[in-house]
Amino acid sequence: MRGVRDESSVFQKVVLAVFGLPVLILILLPICGLVERISLGALAQNLSSGVTLEALKLSLISSVISSGLVVLLGTPVAVMIARSGKCSFLKGFVNLSLFVPPAVAGFGFLMVLGAGLGVKAVILAQVFVATPYFIRAAAGSLGAVPGSLKEMVALEGGSGFQIFRHVTLPFVWRGFIGGAVMAWARALSEFGATLIFAGNIPGKTQTLPLAIFSNFEQGQQQALVVALVLLAMALVLGTVALGLQKPPKGA
Repeated sequence: MRGVRDESSVFQKVVLAVFGLPVLILILLPICGLVERISLGALAQNLSSGVTLEALKLSLISSVISSGLVVLLGTPVAVMIARSGKCSFLKGFVNLSLFVPPAVAGFGFLMVLGAGLGVKAVILAQVFVATPYFIRAAAGSLGAVPGSLKEMVALEGGSGFQIFRHVTLPFVWRGFIGGAVMAWARALSEFGATLIFAGNIPGKTQTLPLAIFSNFEQGQQQALVVALVLLAMALVLGTVALGLQKPPKGA
């Protein structure tokens, strides 16, 4: 029987490897393409260019602001979702921006608010696309807090603050920070809604993704440098977010 189980296990691993390897190759292919095509000389030269630095500055400032707004405005919604439990309408409404094409959202913003908002339009577009990433993570962590532990602390005379500090916080802090990091990463990578709603004006509304689009038309080396900068930031933020997905000890 043991031999049969071992053979079955080996067969399953082979099947998973055969069907899973193409997906892994597909994910690694564009990353390897970027790294392989860039030269160190071009990287040093183009990295210090004014266009790249301006796009990097705008991306960092706007994405930090939009992520802060997402956390501030999304936390009450996450609490409502966690408390409602089976409220599929609220969950679906929050996840709407996951299914609406960013270009459609940008066009809708443009019809309602008009053009000429500058950085404000960049931030609004980023908030729209990044919000569900934080709310989903925050609501999930809030829903994982055992109600029995809250009741136990309350029966022992614990105050609301003590319940939050000793029960709720240890369960939710990873989800909240991880969700904020994922929202930040999504805000950094936003392209379609920003392009249509805010425009692609260097030094004013041109973020890193838009800089890639513009520089690709002028020369691939500059676009490669900007793409590598954005890729490095995404990899760092993704690693941090994945590390925070680990459940707390004792959970």
